[in-house]
Amino acid sequence: MLNRYYVNPICTPSRSALMTGKYPIHTGMQHTVLYAMEPRGLPLSEKLLPQYLKDLGYANHIVGKWHLGHYQQRYTPLQRGFDSHTGFWTGHHHMNDHTAVEHGHWGLDMRRDYDVAYDLHGKYTTHVIGSEAINIVHDHNTSVPLFLYVAHAAVHSANPYDFLPAPDETVAQLDHIENYRRRKFAAMMVELDSTVGSLVEALHARGMLENTIIVFSSDNGGPADGFNNNAASNWPLRGVKNTLWEGGVRAAGFIWSPLLQNVS
Repeated sequence: MLNRYYVNPICTPSRSALMTGKYPIHTGMQHTVLYAMEPRGLPLSEKLLPQYLKDLGYANHIVGKWHLGHYQQRYTPLQRGFDSHTGFWTGHHHMNDHTAVEHGHWGLDMRRDYDVAYDLHGKYTTHVIGSEAINIVHDHNTSVPLFLYVAHAAVHSANPYDFLPAPDETVAQLDHIENYRRRKFAAMMVELDSTVGSLVEALHARGMLENTIIVFSSDNGGPADGFNNNAASNWPLRGVKNTLWEGGVRAAGFIWSPLLQNVS
């Protein structure tokens, strides 16, 4: 567990730092998130993590959120070092119908590579990301090293008509949480936790876990009640997502691997 783990206060800058190894101010990505149809992206002059890994013989796959540019194909994952992408290009979408709405523009944003994945309509995004990641592990040629970037949508707010979508049966299991919005937020987290556990089990079943490094990271502090109609809590830290207080930049993260020594 990383007890003093800091990120950027909002998602696009954090993702750009992960992909480049550079502070966002050095790549022009420090200001705010990328909006749908915005004519910019992570600069093409930057060589990204999967491109470095490809030089080393890795197979590279992304499942989930990209959010580093899509207004031209050359900014999208398959032209930045990834071999496949099932997920979405924008910052958020509804987790059942996969529509994204920003600045009055609507569109479907659940894709397989470049194409809209119409067959995934109505399937809960967290489940889609979990199952697609497991399929990649299941089909992987274990003689080739693998970089699998699993970028979940949970627990990000979705569209204005349903900010915290979660399966009804999971919400019902958490009726001890009195605040209904917090209950839905918790249900989203339960589903996220479950998919992470299933992915670890899949790695173990293929004999890959013993040679795997798992890095888990949030990309900003929680958007508390009133921010995008979310229901996160950063207590006892001050501040929320998109602020420079610790509630905005101190995040949840851990690194796990049997290859790492446990140093107390």
